Amino acid sequence: MKVSKLLLPIFYAVCISYLGSFLFQQTHSLQLNNDHWLYSILFFVCIHFVINLLFLQKRNPGDTISLISGMFMARMLASSIAFFVYSFYCVENLKPFALQFVFHYFTFSAVEVIYLVKYTNKQND
Repeated sequence: MKVSKLLLPIFYAVCISYLGSFLFQQTHSLQLNNDHWLYSILFFVCIHFVINLLFLQKRNPGDTISLISGMFMARMLASSIAFFVYSFYCVENLKPFALQFVFHYFTFSAVEVIYLVKYTNKQND
């Protein structure tokens, strides 16, 4: 698999997340502004990249479903830990960060599902 095919879903997710966070920053009051949303995007880029690398390794075809569900659980656990750590780091900006963090989580999850469905369909053909 080419690296460009691995990076393309990450690029789409980053563009959607960046645009959504930028629009959120522009349309809400100053009370909800937070510059830490870039850390959220960076976190999900790293998680998404690692998950894609793990998914591309050789394995038995019957293990695909358990691998996908394991990756979703691992990402949810890592995201929960990261959010928990952030909640201690910066309490005053927690609400705007939480809104954007959840948006980024769902954006990256949706892009990953689309990517994995296309990838598994190509493997089955």
